[in-house]
Amino acid sequence: MSYVDISVDESGNVTSSDATCTSYTVVTSDLTLWSDGWYVVNSEVTIGSRVGVSGTVNLILCDGATLTVNGGINLTDSNSLTIYGQTGDTGKLTVSGVGDYNAGIGGGNNGAGGTITINGGTVNASGGIQAAGIGGGEGGAGGTITINGGTVTANGSWYAAGIGGGGNGAGGTITINGGNVTATGGEDGAGIGGGWNGAGGTITLNYSSVYDSITASIYNGTVTISDDKVFTDNTNLYSGDVSGDLSALSGKTLKPYVYTMTLSEHISADYPYPAVGTTVTLSIEAVPTGYKFAGFSVNDEFIPDKVVSGNVVSGDTFIMPAENVTVKAFTPIIYTISYDLAGGSVATANPSAYTIESPDFTLTNPTKRGYTFTGWNGTVSKDGSFTSEITKAETVTIELGSYGDRRYTATWKPIIYTISYDLAGGSVATANPAAYTIESEDFTLINPTKHAYTFTGWNGAVSKDGSFTSEITKAETVTIELGSYGDRRYTATWTPTIYNITYSLGGGTLPEGYPSTYTIES
Repeated sequence: MSYVDISVDESGNVTSSDATCTSYTVVTSDLTLWSDGWYVVNSEVTIGSRVGVSGTVNLILCDGATLTVNGGINLTDSNSLTIYGQTGDTGKLTVSGVGDYNAGIGGGNNGAGGTITINGGTVNASGGIQAAGIGGGEGGAGGTITINGGTVTANGSWYAAGIGGGGNGAGGTITINGGNVTATGGEDGAGIGGGWNGAGGTITLNYSSVYDSITASIYNGTVTISDDKVFTDNTNLYSGDVSGDLSALSGKTLKPYVYTMTLSEHISADYPYPAVGTTVTLSIEAVPTGYKFAGFSVNDEFIPDKVVSGNVVSGDTFIMPAENVTVKAFTPIIYTISYDLAGGSVATANPSAYTIESPDFTLTNPTKRGYTFTGWNGTVSKDGSFTSEITKAETVTIELGSYGDRRYTATWKPIIYTISYDLAGGSVATANPAAYTIESEDFTLINPTKHAYTFTGWNGAVSKDGSFTSEITKAETVTIELGSYGDRRYTATWTPTIYNITYSLGGGTLPEGYPSTYTIES
């Protein structure tokens, strides 16, 4: 017959494995004494009186089988009972209708509970008056009780523990390594631990699966959670020796705290430390600056919307999975940045948008022919209206954490260009301009004069990129028009004036070779 075997190492680590029993006795309704050996429940069986356990007894609850014992299962402190389940873990044992002072599973009147181990199946046990559900009868200690798996529900009667001692009985040694355990004591009795007026005993809490759970109406005794294990009641965490405040555990359902829930800023949850399978309800404390609510997401998967009274509302609950989760709800607002370059340009466009999470970036300053950049005038809208933030800032850096729509306007001043002249000995009655800007209105140079020379025009050179290049040659009229730019040099060119020579010879003749003209340079 197959069953699931359970082993527990010194550190409390639980391992399950498939095993087989080849020699066993099938439990029937008239089998009320179980002696050393293996017993199998493979159908629906009801035993109408108390069953006695002698020696070392192993009970297999086959999947789908049910054993009901009206009167309980009795074993003294020198005997042991181990209950196993099969792979489906659907076998069931129910103990009820127990006589006064007798435990559901365990000792009789004034009897300790012996050694009881539950590895699987569903076990429901209720004790008689002043007796434990699992453990000691009235006046008896709980014995040694180990639960490694299965679903166990134990109810004590007046003054007795659910799991542990009967009325006036000590709790014994109780170890829970796994499974789903619910223990409720009778009046003045512990859920897990000692009965009324009895010592609490030693209680060790452990788990082997994230789906395990332990619920006790009251704890009584020295309660220790296994090394490196943490339990949660969804609100508080428990580890190590928790005997100092057992009232904090009473009535709580303790589940393994293995996976964490991380909430982004400004999100709260009804349970800060949820166990696997817990339904968590989320809420928003406030929408942080620079963000908008985008719906709750768990590990970047949005919680589906739900319908309430025909209306679609945002999904705000999720079931804690068997993995670490991060809950988010906000996405950065995308803010716009607009620019008025006032005729300028940039080689690489500046960003047109950013968020509060954008790393620092510095605006590229524009350039404009004929102008010097004098800075940015900036306005920012953080509340729906734009207000001035900067004036003529030559460097603008938008830092991480900034927010709001932004507008930037470039400011300029005209470059003052020089005009130099070489009149080559000439002069002007009114000096020509020594400087101009790209905004200067059209103006025409006044041509110079020079004694005995005729002005033949200007030679001109212009520097637009740091070096002068020829622009005009012997231009008799030079007009510098609006929109011109660059430093300029102008050189006057001349030709000597030719003068005539007239001779009065009085009837004579002029010898050959006499000049008829001359210049100042002759």
